[in-house]
Amino acid sequence: MAAASPQRETGPGVIYAAFSILPSGKLSTKRCGPYVVTSGTYRGASTSPDPRLAGTATLVGRIAVDPSTGLGFTRGSLKIRDRRGAVRLRSSIAGVNSNKVTVNGIVTGTLFGPNALLLANVTIQFNENFTFGAVRLGLEDGRNSAVAYSPLSRRC
Repeated sequence: MAAASPQRETGPGVIYAAFSILPSGKLSTKRCGPYVVTSGTYRGASTSPDPRLAGTATLVGRIAVDPSTGLGFTRGSLKIRDRRGAVRLRSSIAGVNSNKVTVNGIVTGTLFGPNALLLANVTIQFNENFTFGAVRLGLEDGRNSAVAYSPLSRRC
């Protein structure tokens, strides 16, 4: 009986998506110290050549902006489900807000089917009252890049 040949580990692969998000339900906005914080759930249809990033994107987040400077931060979770409802991406997002409505940050998480880890630059351009966002994940000619990768073994 022949022994099975070892599986070749794959290196990082380029991956990207673009989508628009709209609030799903009511957003809440409140003052918290120097920040105006907008919290809520956003949804939209994600487009990607990689099926793990194509489907319904759901962002649950908090956007905190100092209105006097336009600076702040965004934190939350991003999940993408395929048309059958299976989770294809489960991730966290953390970003820096500038010009009040522009978020540049990092998405870290797990892709499913085939499984891989995700580390991605992301830009979200919101409108003035955060009721629409254009999301670019891993796009922008190297300014926003993303890779799907296998974790390092404990030996590394």
